[in-house]
Amino acid sequence: MEGLSKKITNIEDKVKLLGQELKSLRAENKQLKQSQQQFNEGLFGTQNTLNKPSSQLPQKYKQTAEVKKLKKEIDQYIKEIDKCIDWLQKS
Repeated sequence: MEGLSKKITNIEDKVKLLGQELKSLRAENKQLKQSQQQFNEGLFGTQNTLNKPSSQLPQKYKQTAEVKKLKKEIDQYIKEIDKCIDWLQKS
């Protein structure tokens, strides 16, 4: 009977640990979802700005070599952010 009591206590301890771990994982998941939402909002804001017709942009931002270079860099950042988002979704 004493052995059974120890086993039940052991199981109860494991259930408590699993509950704590579940709580921790849910908090982490919530934080990751918030981070992902912030990335998405920033990404979509940047894409909307880049997708404006050049006629709506001030003259100083029209197609210069520097702007083309910056667009290329931004596209690379967007690809890296997409990879990060994919990684977060798979985690």
